[in-house]
Parts: sequence; structure tokens; C-alpha cells
Amino acid sequence: MPPPPDDVFTLLPKLRLAARLLLGDVNASDRLVERTLEQAIRDVDCRQLGQSTENWLNEIMRELANTHGANLMH
Repeated sequence: MPPPPDDVFTLLPKLRLAARLLLGDVNASDRLVERTLEQAIRDVDCRQLGQSTENWLNEIMRELANTHGANLMH
């Protein structure tokens, strides 16, 4: 039986790949994924009804990369 589409654990490899493509640094991209998941937990009530988990997490990740990307490199 395949995992449900909202299973965050199955999305982790995609999130890590997306973070690496955004930042190019393995350690910084792992920090970006961590911060993305932390932000998602804080903002879970702000998620739009019907929005896929993958799209929602990628949106959060892009925002964090744009605002904190350079800081994640250190």
C-alpha cells in the first residue's frame, strides 16, 4: 500500500533535492529543510485548504531560502 500523499517522510528526499538546487551546499540545504519543517509546524493553521503538502512545503522553503539563504551557509 503506497503512503498517503501528505506523508512528510516520503517528501523528505524531494525537499532535500530542492534545497540543494536552491543553495548548492549540502549542509546549508539540510538546515533549510529543517527550518522549512519547523516553519510548517508553526504555520500549520495558515495552510490553504486543499493545498498539497508538497507544494506548501516548497513554498515555505523558497521563502526561507530567499530571506535566509546566505545565513544558512554559515
